[in-house]
Amino acid sequence: MNRFHVKTLAVFVLIAFAAMGAFVLTDNFVPQAHADHGCIPAAIECLNAIADALEACADGVTPECIAAGITAYYACQHAWNDCFGSG
Repeated sequence: MNRFHVKTLAVFVLIAFAAMGAFVLTDNFVPQAHADHGCIPAAIECLNAIADALEACADGVTPECIAAGITAYYACQHAWNDCFGSG
């Protein structure tokens, strides 16, 4: 893995932590998230899925990397729905 990959992964991790911070802060202000209390566990699950995807993609785009990315997408979509509602 070269420097470009490391920098790219670092940016993704920073974005993920910023998004999770928004989820946690919003949990105190959005009525549905506050009433449900499912926001923070779902956000943690999303973060774990992103970490797994970053690890799976460390050596390049492989079928395992793609599967981990899809899993992370659905975990974060679930977190979004738990924190902000499904739309």
